[in-house]
Amino acid sequence: MNIIKIIEKDKSLLGKVLIFNKDKLIKVVDSYNEAFAIANNKKNLHIFKAPKNILATRILPLRVKSFKKHPWTPLYPIAFFNSDNIITENCLVDSGADISAINYQFGLGIGLTCEPHDYIFQIEGMGGLCDYILKNIKIKIDDTALQIPVAWLQDKSSSDMIIGREVVFDEFNIEFKQKSETIIFNKV
Repeated sequence: MNIIKIIEKDKSLLGKVLIFNKDKLIKVVDSYNEAFAIANNKKNLHIFKAPKNILATRILPLRVKSFKKHPWTPLYPIAFFNSDNIITENCLVDSGADISAINYQFGLGIGLTCEPHDYIFQIEGMGGLCDYILKNIKIKIDDTALQIPVAWLQDKSSSDMIIGREVVFDEFNIEFKQKSETIIFNKV
């Protein structure tokens, strides 16, 4: 069952919490609490919060601390090309991110500009809404140069630098070794 296609066909589901199994939509409710009460202890039920706007991209970064703490953040040096030189920046390698994202100031630093034809999209995250412009930029990971799409965040207070799955995860098998705090990019 493709829940996204169902939402696209029935716009009244936007912003609702959906309870479904592999075959059908079971119930539509307004809150997670209602959904949890219905789905509690029932096997093979799934809960999905439909976005309020299907045109908005949703990023929901949740950082939950476990009792066994290992404070490593998987950062990797990524080379970004601009017209004059290469700028290397440590970026979070995030297998949960659909596309890569760079902050506003860094985008200016590598020569990005807001053109009249650029469409401004919105990301909805835990901190609220953030505008972004989709750009294609050239990066280099180790010895491999790639052209990748990035969300150039327009919030001037954001410091996010994220390498997501689009293009990068097709070109590399990536190993995360938390114990040794290393990331290995193996070219496919």
